[in-house]
Parts: sequence; structure tokens; C-alpha cells
Amino acid sequence: ILDFSKIEAGKLDIEQTAFRLDNVLNNLAAMIDVKATEKKLPISFDYADDVPLSLEGDPLRLGQVLLNLVNNAIKFTEQGEIKINVTLISQTDDQFELRFAVKDTGIGLSTEAQQKLFQSFSQADVSTTRRYGGTGLGLAICKQLVELMGGQIGVYSELGKGSEFFFTVQTRLHQSIRAQRPDLRAIRLLYIEDDKIALASTLEMLHAAGITAVGESNSPDGLNQLVNTALTEESEFDVVLVDWQMPVMDGLQVAQSIRNNSALKKQPVIILITAHGGEELQAQVNKQLVDAVLLKPLSASHLIDSIQEALVNRAQSSGGITIGFAQHEVDDISSRAGARVLIAEDNAINQEVIQGLMMPFAMDVTLVDNGEDAVKAVQSEQFDLVMMDIQMPKLDG
Repeated sequence: ILDFSKIEAGKLDIEQTAFRLDNVLNNLAAMIDVKATEKKLPISFDYADDVPLSLEGDPLRLGQVLLNLVNNAIKFTEQGEIKINVTLISQTDDQFELRFAVKDTGIGLSTEAQQKLFQSFSQADVSTTRRYGGTGLGLAICKQLVELMGGQIGVYSELGKGSEFFFTVQTRLHQSIRAQRPDLRAIRLLYIEDDKIALASTLEMLHAAGITAVGESNSPDGLNQLVNTALTEESEFDVVLVDWQMPVMDGLQVAQSIRNNSALKKQPVIILITAHGGEELQAQVNKQLVDAVLLKPLSASHLIDSIQEALVNRAQSSGGITIGFAQHEVDDISSRAGARVLIAEDNAINQEVIQGLMMPFAMDVTLVDNGEDAVKAVQSEQFDLVMMDIQMPKLDG
């Protein structure tokens, strides 16, 4: 209802940011897994070879439309399957039109019901509302979002024979470029977090990535640590992660204190962490005060990427680079050519698929059939990466 109100008031903006389409689909798969499993409905994803994966657009709103359509498909399907399909309709230079389709084997829709579908507060008929619930807002919001992304939405359906909901979006190709990324081993980070479990797990994550990280469980101790480090001529902190809602001083107050502190020889990157309200907080926060806002729970890859991106942005805006930088090929797996990869997978067909997928990247791939052989291989040879199936004979992943 909040989204619907924003749209009606003309206050909902579509973002233009770089994202990976496969990440959007992976997130979707994770979110629908429980519901689909409960109803024993297989879900399949398929995108054509010519569909670009590095794009510019609004991944949040794209994922929202897909999630709504797939949740509807699960709700109205008792048996059969659900297919999510992505195809390329047209391309002009770096501008693409993509078509997304969600096809189910559910109850289907009559012609009369289809005509009312995308209207606000309306569903197929009264019996649908009574049996399945819902506000009748989901598809109306999807229609508005799709149109804001330069596309159209529609449905093919027949009563009792399932439905195919489809929509198009306009998007741009994100050009991967050779960029300077900070060397993780050169980064000194302070994390201020009153939740000691979250503090410990995040520090472990940062240490595993090679970052020198220190934690404090309250704002005063965190600020003292920051200032004392500067006064004792130690290497100052490059990054401060700070939880938004804490006793004594919240994250924004901590950030304000850091920015106003003349004892600091250099201003660190400040990243605000929050458990909720991330989108609203991101819109409200002063970019001069806080460099980024991240939503809990934190994943290692997203956290590391956000730290590196914030450091790059601050270095560019200040006209100087304060820590060691290393060459990094953004979104380009070809820079890993020659890497030694061990794959433990007991299914012969899966082995064949994996080999086919990895062949273009010139990696040295070793395949074994079970976990026991994987352990023996690692003990006798040096590998850069090990990928393992969870369920295998002799020894699981």
C-alpha cells in the first residue's frame, strides 16, 4: 500500500544502477524456495544465451515485479510446474529490451477476469478473494512499476489451463571496465555495533577477507578507539562501519562526531548498517556525512564490494588515494584464466554441464565423484578453488 501510494503521488523513482541479472534471479529463487517446496512445485529458470547479465537499471523494482508474479503463480497452482523465462526482444547499441515471463499450470483465468486484472483493488472474482485472500494491489503495482521501467505487462491465460504473465523492460548494458580497487590487506576498519553476536560474526567475515578489523560494542568506546589511534601515530582507520540504532549515540550521531573531529588527520569512509528502513534511510542520509547504507543481514561479498566501492568513490572525490590499490578486473572472469579448480560432484550429467560452462574461461578443472576423493586431491595438489555438492556418497560436501 505504501508503494501504491508513492506511485499514485508520483513520488516513486526508478533507479539506474549497475546490477547482475543472475543475482536478481538467484535472490528470487531463494525467496520463493520455501513456498514452492511446501506445495511440491518445481521452479525452473531459463534465460537465452543472448541475454546480457551485466545491466543498468533498477534491480530492486525488477525483483519486486518478478516476486509478485511468481508468488501469484505458486498461490494459484496446486500441481504441475512454474517456469521463469527471460529473452532478448531488441537491441540498439547498448540499449536492450528484455521480456520476462512467468508461466504456471494453475487455475487459469477467464477472458472477463483478465480484463480486470491490472486494476487497483480488484481480483479475478469474489470467490478468488474469499479462497486465496489478497488486496488486489499486487498486479496494479506491477503494472505501474513496469511502465516506469519503460515496458508493458500482460497475460495469456485459459480457464483451468494455467497462465503466462509477461512483461518487458528497457535496460542498458553495463560496460565492465578495468578499475582500480583497494587492496583488502591494506584496509584498516573499525566496526561499532552493540549486538555482540553480529559484531563477532562480521569481524570474522572481514578477517577472512584479509581486512584488518577492530570492533567496539558501544559508540563512546568506538569514538575513543578512532581518536586514540590517530593521536598515537598508528595507521589511522580507513573505514568505519557503524550500526544505525544504538544506545547513547546512534550511527548518524557517531558519523557527525567523526566528521566534526579535527584530531583526525584523514576522514574515513563511513558506512551505516541498519536492520530495517534501508531504502528510506539511504534517501534521507547526507552523502557528505555517510558514504553508504547497508541492510542487515550482511553477506561477505556485498559487504566487501561496498567497502571497496566506497573507498574508490571517496578517493576520487578527494582527489587522492590514501591506501594501496590493486588492479582488479570488474565483472570479468577471464582474468582467472589458468586457475586450478577442483569440483566434487557425483552426478555424471552435472559434471558434464559444469565442464561445458567452465570451458570458455581457460581454467584447469579437476573433477572427482565424492567427498573422500576431494579430500585426497586437496592433500596431494594445490587448488585455488574447491566447489562441492552437499550430498555425495562416502563423504558429503
